[in-house]
Amino acid sequence: MFRSKFAFTLAAIAATMMVAPPQMFAQDRMPNQDLARDIALDASGALNGQVVDSQGKPLDGALVAVFQSEKQVKRVTSDESGRFQVDGLRNGLYTLEVAGNEYPVRLWSAQVAPPSAKAGATLVFGEPSARGQFGFLDPVNTSILLLGVAGVTLSAVSLNEINQLDKRIDRNGNAIIQNQNSLDQLDLKVNNLLQSH
Repeated sequence: MFRSKFAFTLAAIAATMMVAPPQMFAQDRMPNQDLARDIALDASGALNGQVVDSQGKPLDGALVAVFQSEKQVKRVTSDESGRFQVDGLRNGLYTLEVAGNEYPVRLWSAQVAPPSAKAGATLVFGEPSARGQFGFLDPVNTSILLLGVAGVTLSAVSLNEINQLDKRIDRNGNAIIQNQNSLDQLDLKVNNLLQSH
């Protein structure tokens, strides 16, 4: 009984972890260099930007967090026109985060920024930060997820069936022993009767 409950609990935990979105677990905030946008800092070393919704309307009061090497280094709030400014940043790879949406950026000082670098960051809230990817539920991840859930489910069912079979064998084994004891007692009575006559 204990093994059955334990196996079921273990299977339920494993299945839950397999279907839980990856955002529930520790995230790697290291930006992907291939997806990072080149942004030039202004002459004072500040990052300027704007947060807008998917229709291009500015978002007032949006919290913009700046991460470098998985550590939050700055946090600012956008004004009524959606604009924000982050002072004190240096060249390097960063991740800008607005309400769970992550935007990998490569910051450059004004003197060394490549010609392709933008003068500021425009963060479109509600837009996926990495275009052209399926995200969590792409076909490969979905197939692996379904196979994993099926495997865990079959394991739980098999363990339950094995436990039930163990119980039947124990019961039958006990019944055989009880029947053997009854036969021994009957045999003893028969022998006593035969000896007395």
